Amino acid sequence: MEKPLDLTRKAFISGQKIATSEKKITLNSDLPQRCHFSLTTEDLEILENLLDRLVKLGKRSKTKTSIIRMALRALEEKSDADFLDLNEKF
Repeated sequence: MEKPLDLTRKAFISGQKIATSEKKITLNSDLPQRCHFSLTTEDLEILENLLDRLVKLGKRSKTKTSIIRMALRALEEKSDADFLDLNEKF
């Protein structure tokens, strides 16, 4: 049985429809997908600091979205044990 995230990732890349309890949605990998989530003030400060760090490193075209994408890719590479350890901190 595949992990739910793997199924979602495959659906996103292929643009296939996913059945949900509310409605069917189509994910198109060619277009950005909007999502909404909450961040604490501390999270936002960290995000701003990371953006400032990129600017200091000469990467002026980077955005908060790109930093979140970088974080997601970094987490994706973590082992299950490391991933669970990080999860316990939040």
